[in-house]
Amino acid sequence: METPPSLLHEVIQLFNKTAAEVCEGQQFDMNFESISNVKVAEYINMIRLKTAVLLGCALKMGALLGGANESEANKLYDFGVNIGIGFQLKDDLLDVYADQAKFGKQVGGDIISNKKTFYSSKPWNWLLVKMPRNWLIGCLWRSLIKKRK
Repeated sequence: METPPSLLHEVIQLFNKTAAEVCEGQQFDMNFESISNVKVAEYINMIRLKTAVLLGCALKMGALLGGANESEANKLYDFGVNIGIGFQLKDDLLDVYADQAKFGKQVGGDIISNKKTFYSSKPWNWLLVKMPRNWLIGCLWRSLIKKRK
């Protein structure tokens, strides 16, 4: 498919912006490996840049090439970014609780690699501070036993 000359500049600009954002998100992800307490907003921004902008870019580019106006294309971009964030949050949850055979990758792999996830950010940290340590250990232990059965 050939890009119409009237859209070529905008499509290339969107592609380049997205490529730079993905690289920035990847750098944040790598930096977070050496930071013990990543804030929720920082984490959401990292996954927005690393993952979600790709979906936004694809939807906006498709909309522009399909004849949508700028407003419609921007709404699809925002939709794609929000779906991308939701996708990554679900992936974080599956990293902890999924069946490895169905998930297709090692369960707990992000934790083992010291990757920050939504569950290693503030809400999880709050639980670790507010809940009695023995209670949390008991919950985790019971969860592991149920997985093995």
